[in-house]
Amino acid sequence: MLDTSEYRTEIVKDVDISVYTGYTGRWISKFYDDYPVRIYKNLAIDGDLNLDDLGAGYAALIIEDNLTVNGDIQNYHSDIGITLCVAGHTTANNLIAGGSSVLLNTAYIKNFTVGHYNDGILDILRLKTQAMLNFNHYTHVKNTDDIEISLGREDYAINGKFVLYTKELLLFWQDHNLLTDSIEINEDYDDEDDDDEKYILDDDILLQKIANKEEASILYALQKSAQSGEIENHRIKIQQPDTKEEIDTAKTSTPTEAEDDSPDKITIGRASELGALGESIERGELSNLIGLEFLGIEVDRIPESVKSLTQIEKLRISECKMDAFPRWIRHYTQLKSLYFTDNAITTLPDWIGALTQLKDLCLVGNNLTQLPKTISQLTKLESLTLGGNELNSIPSSLSTLKKLTKLEFTANRFKELPEFIGHLDSLQELSVMQNKISTLPEWIGNLTSLDTLYIGLNNISELPKSMGNLVNLEWLVIFNNQLTTLPSTLANLTNLKDFHIENNYLTEIPTWIQQLESLEEFNIEFNRIDHIPDWLTEMEELSLFSLRGNTFTDIPESVIEEFDLEDGAIQTKKEIMDELKSLDEAGDLDLTDLSLEEEYGYCLTEFLNLKKI
Repeated sequence: MLDTSEYRTEIVKDVDISVYTGYTGRWISKFYDDYPVRIYKNLAIDGDLNLDDLGAGYAALIIEDNLTVNGDIQNYHSDIGITLCVAGHTTANNLIAGGSSVLLNTAYIKNFTVGHYNDGILDILRLKTQAMLNFNHYTHVKNTDDIEISLGREDYAINGKFVLYTKELLLFWQDHNLLTDSIEINEDYDDEDDDDEKYILDDDILLQKIANKEEASILYALQKSAQSGEIENHRIKIQQPDTKEEIDTAKTSTPTEAEDDSPDKITIGRASELGALGESIERGELSNLIGLEFLGIEVDRIPESVKSLTQIEKLRISECKMDAFPRWIRHYTQLKSLYFTDNAITTLPDWIGALTQLKDLCLVGNNLTQLPKTISQLTKLESLTLGGNELNSIPSSLSTLKKLTKLEFTANRFKELPEFIGHLDSLQELSVMQNKISTLPEWIGNLTSLDTLYIGLNNISELPKSMGNLVNLEWLVIFNNQLTTLPSTLANLTNLKDFHIENNYLTEIPTWIQQLESLEEFNIEFNRIDHIPDWLTEMEELSLFSLRGNTFTDIPESVIEEFDLEDGAIQTKKEIMDELKSLDEAGDLDLTDLSLEEEYGYCLTEFLNLKKI
């Protein structure tokens, strides 16, 4: 039952959800009738949140901060259900997304996240869940690192039923007496290239089982089917799980496990569970434990015995307010993945170099001002993530990290790219967004393995010609810089799919753009471009073209039709400036709204400067 005491209702038409959430771009949704929108600051529900029941009379339920559901978020039907949009954290046992649009920032779903039926949208920035099951449904999860089991894809679905291609999976479930009443052979299947028969899993049966609280047994069977190697199915992937749900360490085994089995992962979500952890260690019950997580608690009372868990391979300590790196981690010499995020450390100990098995080191959201040279000893490191710190340099000795494929130091204080990066021959993804970088070195062209380069939100005024050597690039994001031209050598980037150059000072769309034969998304918003060429419609792969906020006075009708551009998508600079003026005169221009800069680009800055004059 929804609380009716602390919310506001607004009747809207063609509303942009970002107005309420503070998020723009990906989370835009429009309503075409005069339906009210119910808006909460925070919302906690003791029980289930049923979006089907709320379908009458409301267009959307919008939570400006956090949504906590002590039950399930339910949307079983394909033809009803309101939009749910949450700007903060969402916590629930299960999430069933049917006909509604479910738009979330960070979601902690204890058991199942299910994309159900094809009329709805499930769009999540970061999802932490035990199992993601996707049927005939539009589903987009940007960060999938914390999904333990992922089963199904939209293009492998028939009429709301997920298609399984491997006989082994069906036989495994039959042996465990699981879901046998919901799996059937597709008699119409005829494919000479595939020796396996095709089986259909009826998602209605699965949803019914979830509703009947059979999550543990279903999860157990899915985990065993993937971990045991009894089946081979690329749609089942074991990844590092991560839920914010509080787990009792004494009850981490599922009911169907053998009594002498110990869990392979434990998540501690409250301080009271630290004692149970210590007792389990002392009783020798955690011999199989390879994953340990501390989430959102103050862990100054971690038992001394935790250092004996030398078999740990995956460790996550997040949002625990720690200002010092725990010394007991040095005993985890088998550690392969270390996430120490959203804490308050300023330095790392030199002994971190002894964790030589590390492949993934994530230190996002701390107060680091420097890194020890001993990180260069982590020669197996493949991913180093340092975003949201206070770094302005990195030791040159890190050039020894030859296996590094991902390097990220977004939102730090770098004024130039550290030179050691030029020696990382295996680097595939580099993100240096939101620093103070003004120039890029010529040696960046040596990073020929790069497929992703994020250099937006800096002060770059010119790109080196050598960037044309990055022939494997698929994503190039350079928005919010000071570029006036682009080097013609970028025409060599024939594998480029996404090209974002919005909020710069470009005056034209170069003709060599036509040579980017793989380009799918091209964003030139808020530049100074006065001519939109019609040859853009001849680019076969280009499906998304964004151009608002430029100085053009006319746009070819063929471009409008090809990219299905609405009136708001082709607003010129003059029209946006006029809109800002009208909002200001009506007293509706809230300059404390952080989304305005993204919504109006450089036009907002120019308008405010004109006001001062």
